Amino acid sequence: MENYPKQYRELYTEGRWFSSVHDFFERNTIANTKIYKDKIVSKLEEHFGKEFYRKEFTMLDIGGGNGKRSEFILKSIREQPNKIKIDYNDISKYQYKKYQSVLSENLNEIFLGDFDAIDINKMYDFILCIHTLYGCINWNSDDTDKNSLLKIRRLLAPNGTACIIIRDKNNISHFIQNRFKDYIGIVDSTICAEEIFRVLQKFHIPYNFDEAHSVTPQEELFENSGLSKLSENFISFFMHKKFDDIKPEYIEIITTEIKKRSHKFEIDSSKIIWIYP
Repeated sequence: MENYPKQYRELYTEGRWFSSVHDFFERNTIANTKIYKDKIVSKLEEHFGKEFYRKEFTMLDIGGGNGKRSEFILKSIREQPNKIKIDYNDISKYQYKKYQSVLSENLNEIFLGDFDAIDINKMYDFILCIHTLYGCINWNSDDTDKNSLLKIRRLLAPNGTACIIIRDKNNISHFIQNRFKDYIGIVDSTICAEEIFRVLQKFHIPYNFDEAHSVTPQEELFENSGLSKLSENFISFFMHKKFDDIKPEYIEIITTEIKKRSHKFEIDSSKIIWIYP
């Protein structure tokens, strides 16, 4: 979060006025994690085969939030998850204390600070980066010593793999932040999977990808009579402004776009990108 403008950091970490939408995202994250988990577990078992169950298996979670997604995946991929040791590069510093109880014996080490700035002289069998690459300012750097994607690849052990989950161009968040980036004042967070593909191709990094769709119950977002309080907070979250400060014409555009997507019970569309050593 260090690289975002102050208003975004404050909104994300301290903005109590959008607490209802934060709770909404927390509930939705659990549902989305199940979608990710099924795809991730299947891919890991396919990739590692019997080696996947060897005694020492190291994992790095880049910007893992409160660790719930890592725990969910860990419990799903091993009969004896205590034999997996997980490191964290935690760009969500304010959630530091939560790791101890969430991951218990699986927690190996926490690296505080931005992934771009940290020097990790380790190798990992599996690197997980779920919707956190937006915080890396060097994701498309031409400097091979700084480029975030090259750094992730360098951290991979032989036969390892990295999983990067990032929104694609059809994601509602990308639509809003890209269309209104001058108004919002945030540029870095508008990156999407299609741009990541170009960087991977540029540096000849081998990869493939799959799609994942996030489900969001429509009835929680809109009331028949108009926008609910949750809907207002939902829009505020994406616009990084209090609802009363958003231009009415922008609210209309965003509401139309969200409704167009939410009738399918899909708000977010993402890509699961796998990269290899």
